[in-house]
Amino acid sequence: MKSKLFFIQLIVSVFCFVPLLLGTLLTIQLSTNPTNPTNPTNPFSNWQTTLFILVLYLILLVTLLLNFFLLRLVKTFPSKETFTKKSLKLISKIRSCLLCITILAFGILPKFYQIADMSDSPGILLIAFVLLFIPFFIYILSSILIDLLKQAIYLKNDYDLTV
Repeated sequence: MKSKLFFIQLIVSVFCFVPLLLGTLLTIQLSTNPTNPTNPTNPFSNWQTTLFILVLYLILLVTLLLNFFLLRLVKTFPSKETFTKKSLKLISKIRSCLLCITILAFGILPKFYQIADMSDSPGILLIAFVLLFIPFFIYILSSILIDLLKQAIYLKNDYDLTV
């Protein structure tokens, strides 16, 4: 059980570094790009690209917050506090972060539309919608899990009262 818990904590910790790495790579890419406003290859020459970059950074920040809550949730496993109000609050915060990511992901649509329009390939918009709905489906799944956890907490409290 301890090795399984250690493995879960290790995986969650590694997932914390992935958004940091992606943010670092995005920052390096933006800082090494020429910033001449008359240059058409400038990443800030249109509003779609600016919105896209801003949304990526905001999603990065919310993902780091989500990873923090996920690490706190994993740390409740060894103390046998899984079916408590504390874990329910953590999962609710995780669900809120997922909803925030879903709302922020709408900001990628203008850039994907611009790319699809320039390259005349509407399949790129399909990729954008898939990227948009992945966090939404995870949000729905987390809502179902919260309802199940509420029911489990109720049954646990009912069982504790009868014993």
